[in-house]
Amino acid sequence: MRDWRFCGPWFTGALGKIHFALSVNKCQLQNKSETLFQPSIFEREIDYWLTIRYSHQKYQGSCHWEAPLNWRVHSNLPVFAVSFDAIKVRGGGGYVDKEFAFPITNDCLITLSFFHDRSSPGTKEDIDAIIDRSTMEELSWDIINSLQVELSEEAQQQLAEAQRKYPDEKLSEHRQPLKWTTPEDDELNARYKANPHLF
Repeated sequence: MRDWRFCGPWFTGALGKIHFALSVNKCQLQNKSETLFQPSIFEREIDYWLTIRYSHQKYQGSCHWEAPLNWRVHSNLPVFAVSFDAIKVRGGGGYVDKEFAFPITNDCLITLSFFHDRSSPGTKEDIDAIIDRSTMEELSWDIINSLQVELSEEAQQQLAEAQRKYPDEKLSEHRQPLKWTTPEDDELNARYKANPHLF
């Protein structure tokens, strides 16, 4: 884990920060024949991980976060990898989680998480006008692009076996944000939007 502060002009102090964490996530797969080196299983586990992390944060039937956004497939490592964003759409327009994820064994997923915090009041558009996030993006991508991965001999065998079993399976090139609200949530949110003064 590490943090970086981004300061404004003299005497304005920190206008934002990045909190970075690299995590090794052991996945509880449904059976022993499954592998994260199979693209569909990898994407399913990413969805599960996102759901655990973000889906519970709701207000009046509306989720605080949308993810995955800006989904992108990467092929510069010995394994496939994806990057995507989780963006806080309610209660803080200055928060973005940038994620980079890839498998290293049949059941282990690596995530690099960059939490971009521009904790200033207002909408995303208001905050963008005050605090440029491009330097945060640049630092995040510099770290991601500097990453080198060397698989163990066992992991190489697992990867080769998955490629043999699923030669035509590819990662999705585009993904829509996950829907974490229930019909009851949607009904509550519609009533809230129609009459917010009643809540």
